[in-house]
Formats: sequence, C-alpha cells, structure tokens
Amino acid sequence: MLKVAITNGVKDANGSYAAPTDLTSYAFIASDEKPQTAHIGGLNPGDEVADGQYYVGEFNTQAERFVGNLIKVSAFVAGGDPTPKNITVTATDDGADVTANSSAAVQSSSDAASSAPASSDSVNSANSAQPASSNVNHL
Repeated sequence: MLKVAITNGVKDANGSYAAPTDLTSYAFIASDEKPQTAHIGGLNPGDEVADGQYYVGEFNTQAERFVGNLIKVSAFVAGGDPTPKNITVTATDDGADVTANSSAAVQSSSDAASSAPASSDSVNSANSAQPASSNVNHL
C-alpha cells in the first residue's frame, strides 16, 4: 500500500536543508483512513519550521521505503495561540517593565531589515505589523 509520509530533511555543509538519502525511515505517515494525508505533530503554537526541514513522498508500506521523488515541505508556522516565554522583569522608579516573547522566534528591527523571507509565499511571524513595544507593559 502507498501512503503519504514525511521524513526529516538533513542539513548540508552550508546549513541548508536537503533531501535525506535514507529512504527507509519516516517521521510521520498517513493513517489507513486517510492514506494521502500525513500530519506533522509535536509542534508548539508559533513554532517556525524551516523550508525543507521536512520532505514528503509516497511510502510503500510493503517494501518499507519511499518510492519516487521526495519533495520539500515549504516553511510554515504552527498555528494556535503562542505561549509567552523568556519573561523578564526590570524594576523602574515607578514599577517594572515586563517583557515576554511569544514561542515564535523574535527578531530585532535591525535583524528584520537585513533578512527577507525565503519566498514571497512564506510567512514570517517575527516580521508582523505589531510594533516592537507591544511586548512591553509599563506598570
């Protein structure tokens, strides 16, 4: 039986993801009820997955190997409500500044200006339209 399966990409010498050469293992595989849909699990809301971090292909369950070409999965951000983390409190003369970053990667404005999304159809939540001060509450 052929099922859609997802395997992990491997980083090359340049730090970019490439298709794996081991065609006998997978990270996620489709169920018998939906053989054309494999679900990537274990991510937290706001987690960013890089372009090519996963590859998808047809897995022959009898031969226990991928058949045909593996195609890279485009970059995406896991849905759901991000959970604040990296919370810091800095005392001020009249209270405290509380800073919290969501579980998605956060870039400074200078980093955001120097880096562009990998492709026009990818979404980078760190470059959202929210002002940088939205992460700070003055008490």
